Amino acid sequence: MPSKNSILKGIVNGQVTELYPKTAANNVFLQSGTDVETAMTTIPTTETVEGLISDAIDALIDGAPATYDTLKEISDWIATHQSEYEALIAAIAGKVDKVEGKGLSTEDYTTAEKTKLAGIEANANNYTLPTATASALGGVKVGANLAIDSSTGVLSGDYSAASSSAAGLMSAADKTKLDGIEAGATAITVDSAISSSSTNPVENQAIYTALAGKVSTEAGKGLSSNDYTDTEKTKLAGIEAGANNYSLPTAAAGTLGGVKVGSNLAIDANGVLSGNYSNASSSAAGLMSAADKTALDAKPDVYVQSTQPSGLKAGDIWFQISD
Repeated sequence: MPSKNSILKGIVNGQVTELYPKTAANNVFLQSGTDVETAMTTIPTTETVEGLISDAIDALIDGAPATYDTLKEISDWIATHQSEYEALIAAIAGKVDKVEGKGLSTEDYTTAEKTKLAGIEANANNYTLPTATASALGGVKVGANLAIDSSTGVLSGDYSAASSSAAGLMSAADKTKLDGIEAGATAITVDSAISSSSTNPVENQAIYTALAGKVSTEAGKGLSSNDYTDTEKTKLAGIEAGANNYSLPTAAAGTLGGVKVGSNLAIDANGVLSGNYSNASSSAAGLMSAADKTALDAKPDVYVQSTQPSGLKAGDIWFQISD
């Protein structure tokens, strides 16, 4: 594994500064293993340094004509050719930076179009509902003798009861009446008024006697196997429609139900339930107080990495590692 270099850095006067420990030159070693004191005996001469500078200038000029081989000459040319310079700057401004994997498009892909596309389900299509037939699955419209629930879409038959002028469903009353008629029965004429002297074959006199022991009917009333008291009627009127004998279950992971207020919870008079944690202490867990957070943030952090830490603050120490 290649060796790493370590540079000690910290915040000094608000700036990241390299911290240099004081030590003797022969105690500091280069990567080659030579100590600094020995290496200083091989410092290049003035002539060597000047030669290196000359070589660097030649590389910068890179064979430019003598007329433009200095920054001053280049600056003077720009000053006397302002229109060409401005045209060049304008041409550059009309370009965009190349991005790997991207290119020009024949159409402008707008943000609105991107948002619209994101809202369309994968594999969506422009579907048109066909009309249902004996062989094709499709949609229908609600016709005669049908009804549909607008909130649920449930379709049901909707026939009216039969009448003397229109066909329809047989009512339960008509069915009961039909079942009570003997097979082969015929209609019998009955006197229009009850009389004890009637000679009608249906025994008008017997009917009169039987009716004498009956109670006249009243609208909305009928017989009952128990006496329906006013108290019971009042009690029933006070019960909501659809009421039941409900028992609240205990809440669980898979069961919606009730709870009791336990530790670290509080409930007010309106039934609002809230967390109620105390601050943490050295003997018990809890919420971190603002004072503890401030004290924790003030502690110096030590970083050992090659790039400057994003959270570096005053008092922190940074060991910069490099190859």
